[in-house]
Amino acid sequence: MTQQPLEKPYLLFVEGKDDKAVVELLLQHLGIESVEVYNVEGKNNFRKRISAVSVQANFNEIVQRVGIVRDADEDPDAARRSCADILRSISRPTDFCIVPSEGPGMLEDLFLSATEPRPERQCIDDFVECVNNTAVKISSPSKFRMRTFLMLHDPDTMQSLNWVSQENLANPANPAFAPLLNFLKSFTS
Repeated sequence: MTQQPLEKPYLLFVEGKDDKAVVELLLQHLGIESVEVYNVEGKNNFRKRISAVSVQANFNEIVQRVGIVRDADEDPDAARRSCADILRSISRPTDFCIVPSEGPGMLEDLFLSATEPRPERQCIDDFVECVNNTAVKISSPSKFRMRTFLMLHDPDTMQSLNWVSQENLANPANPAFAPLLNFLKSFTS
């Protein structure tokens, strides 16, 4: 993985491309341009990727704050401890946001909450319930719901959450995003 040059004072590390798309959508909604969002390609790569960026020659001159946006997954407390541990060695101020802010889940859950007023959401939830009543096990219900939602709007299903936001299928001002929006404002102030 090639290093991108440090140009912005705020560095925010996220788990994947969909997380990056949502955070960038929210930053755009807030009119914040001073954050560089890095996709670490999986929660197990935060330490390695942050460490690689933090040893760049101009890190201390350019970077004011380093942060993580991470899924709560099944154990929000473990996610918090992990973020605090990873950021402990950084020489700049740090912060993190666990998504959702309360209880288990992931960024897809937040995004899906922002699409709830749409009538097709009930159909998706009914479909998931129907599949759950069979012998088929859905390994990640949130990701399954998100992919199903994408498929309804683009049969190619190669689209990401960035495409959903560009198509105005979810509103960044939706209250579901409030905790993440508040974190982004606080992170850059």
